[in-house]
Amino acid sequence: MTNTSDLEQLAEIELQKEEEEDEEEQRAVPDGPSRTDPSHPYYDVARHGIIQVSGDDNYGRKLIVFSSCCLPPSHQLNHRRLLEYEEELEIQEVDRTIPSVADHPHRHQGR
Repeated sequence: MTNTSDLEQLAEIELQKEEEEDEEEQRAVPDGPSRTDPSHPYYDVARHGIIQVSGDDNYGRKLIVFSSCCLPPSHQLNHRRLLEYEEELEIQEVDRTIPSVADHPHRHQGR
């Protein structure tokens, strides 16, 4: 049977792990204005959350996720700016190849 002090120790270990993960996430956030800051150079595109950097793959490369479900109606988005923003993120994150992941499997249908 597990006593109370063992449970408290396990809870403390879990809390430390969570705090370390939070610190790592905070360190991973790039310097400069956030995408919700109107002074962000690509605010008009970034505010929709269409493109996000979401961690690392198994080789430590940054992943850029394109969420087509976040796309606004076409008249509300400058598509050229969207592509420029994606390219800028790729340049900012790493000098090596970045795998892009789309969340919608049928995004190329209808072409």
